[in-house]
Amino acid sequence: MLCEFAKLAPVQLLEETEKAIGDPQLLIQHHALVEKSRKLKNIEVAVKMNGETLDQEKALNSELEKDVERVCQGEELLSKVECMKRKLQLLKYDMKKAEYMEAKELEKDAKIKLDEAIKTLKDLKEPIEKQKQEKSLLDSKCKKVTNLLQDNAKQRMELQEKENHLGLQLEGKYSEMEDLKRQEEFCQQRILKAKEELAAAEIELQNLPNYDSPRDVLERLGSQITELQISANQKRIQKSEKEKLLNQRTMALRQCLDRLKDIESTKYKLLQALRNSGSAGIIDAYQWLQQHKNELKEVYVPVLLEVNVPDEVYADYLEGQVPYYIWKSFITQGPIDRDFLVRNLKSFDVPILNYVRDEHHLKDPFQVSEKMHELGIYTRLDQVFDAPDAVKEVLISQCGLDRSYIGSKETDKKADDVAKLNIFYFWTPENYYRWSSSRYGGHLSASVESVQMLEKLISRGVGKRN
Repeated sequence: MLCEFAKLAPVQLLEETEKAIGDPQLLIQHHALVEKSRKLKNIEVAVKMNGETLDQEKALNSELEKDVERVCQGEELLSKVECMKRKLQLLKYDMKKAEYMEAKELEKDAKIKLDEAIKTLKDLKEPIEKQKQEKSLLDSKCKKVTNLLQDNAKQRMELQEKENHLGLQLEGKYSEMEDLKRQEEFCQQRILKAKEELAAAEIELQNLPNYDSPRDVLERLGSQITELQISANQKRIQKSEKEKLLNQRTMALRQCLDRLKDIESTKYKLLQALRNSGSAGIIDAYQWLQQHKNELKEVYVPVLLEVNVPDEVYADYLEGQVPYYIWKSFITQGPIDRDFLVRNLKSFDVPILNYVRDEHHLKDPFQVSEKMHELGIYTRLDQVFDAPDAVKEVLISQCGLDRSYIGSKETDKKADDVAKLNIFYFWTPENYYRWSSSRYGGHLSASVESVQMLEKLISRGVGKRN
């Protein structure tokens, strides 16, 4: 027992001694004292924590008081600024009033000087008007004289022309008379020969026995002769028509050859422009393709050569919208041609684009609405150039030409209203507008570029494509 008591803690030893005494109140009071001491400790901890929070609140309150003082100082400064603004307006008013008074005095001086100038002008106008009247009389006389001289010169020229014409007619008549004389002599000689032949034929006829003429044979031969004459006339008419048609076709062939030469020269200039702008192997690639054209179905080489822009202004817009790699691209219409060109033109650094026709996709015809017309928009960028269907479709799909519109100077003034029609890309004679919407708030923002500042391919090499 003594060993167990020695192992107990002081509190447990007290409890055991209280139990040993046998008084239950002592144990109850002991437990109550333990519970109260625990509550007292909790209260002390709470008081300590409340003291710490109180210190923090006091520090925060002191900082807030400093902020309040700063706000009060800011309000005082703002009131002073408002007062200074009012004083500034009064000072400006006084300055403008002084300027107005000075301008009024200058206006009075100018009015006086203007009246004096009007008086001197009236004095000077009288001799000038007299001289003008004299000059008008002299001018009318001079005009009459010049008109007479011109009429005489015209009559003289007409008489000379008539004289020359009559001289030519006289020479023609003389030559006709000489021809008629020669024809008359020739006719007389033929008449004499015919008379001699007639006399000889009459003598032979008298010597010949009586003979019945074969009328049926003669009529048949006559009908054959008339038919042959009609067919000969028809052949002559057909020959003349064929000669006319041949002349027309030769003229058309010459025109086509001239046009082909012009096209070849413009193609070469455009290829030179592409080479000067950074595509070194474009001419070699074009020549290689011309040599192997029979091995391909239908290929459009480079896009720049296939596009025809009638208006120079639209050429600027188109060059600003289409990226450079498209202009030097070759367009095929099948995977076989595409793979063939990719294998053989790899060394020339030429892009190959394959066009696949979408037969189910039908385009709506372009129309300008009344709202577009009011804002100055009159056409779209895919409507201002000519090109083969495949080239045009590639340009539209790759560069969004069917979403880019063209407007006038009025569109520059109303650019903000254009975006309300869901038109986010449009060109004017001076600027290029691109509208974009924010991903988060849906707000619209615009970027504007000057048309003159855009880097153009054609301006480096050749003139505009017409």
